[in-house]
Amino acid sequence: MKKNIAVIQSVYRKDNPVWFECSIVSILKQDCGFENINYYLCIDGAIGKELKIVVEKYKDKFYKIVSNDPNIGLAASLNKLINSLEYEVYIFRMDSDDISCSERFRKQIEYLENNPDVGICGTSLVEMYDNYGKPKRRDYFENHEKIIKNMYKGTAAAHPTVCYKRDALNKLKGYDEDNKQNEDIEMWFRAAVLGIKFHNIREPLYHQMITKDFYSRRSVLKAFKEFSIYWDGCNRLYGFSWRNFFPLLRLLSRLIPRWAIKFLYESNFRNYLFKTKP
Repeated sequence: MKKNIAVIQSVYRKDNPVWFECSIVSILKQDCGFENINYYLCIDGAIGKELKIVVEKYKDKFYKIVSNDPNIGLAASLNKLINSLEYEVYIFRMDSDDISCSERFRKQIEYLENNPDVGICGTSLVEMYDNYGKPKRRDYFENHEKIIKNMYKGTAAAHPTVCYKRDALNKLKGYDEDNKQNEDIEMWFRAAVLGIKFHNIREPLYHQMITKDFYSRRSVLKAFKEFSIYWDGCNRLYGFSWRNFFPLLRLLSRLIPRWAIKFLYESNFRNYLFKTKP
């Protein structure tokens, strides 16, 4: 019997081997049955001994393993995995330091099966802070209309939580490899322009690990690239309008001191600004 579910996941040298193993186990424990899942892994560049041990331990669980030499980044790695897919209908994202709740795949597939017009389905998530903060739930707009209406000020979906339908992924033709670290935002605007419908399940079906270096990775270069994507995306989606003020505001917020970014990110300010309550 053909398996209609695929997982695409990339691992690289800076990933934590303990969390990586936890992420794998969370896929093996999906209540839709691991026997229905093809697990695709990309090893992005050279990895250390401990990560190699984890890969070796679970190598028989991976349907395909592809390797990069040298490291080529997440967008290019995901594209290699997408090009390796076979007949699967539902393609799930998974990061190598996060955990999928056991019912995640089942609930997202049930929604997509009952809503054939939707091509990308995400979920709420819980941010887990590495030994320095309390877990925090993050919600996203549910229905497509609200998502599109508010894309100028916030992301359409949490990237690692999404499930793509195969026809939507084919239409998108993969990630834009020129937009490293912002590949998801670029893809969401492109999907919106192409008329691909979104939905986010308002249940925290994914646990995302936030480490202390999360904020240090938000460089000035990344901030300007993100600004460019939002500016161009807003123009393509809405036309030039007052909404272009928000990419500027986002850029300014990225340039403030890291302690202030950390405070705003971990506060309820984002949920207040994005007004993601139903």
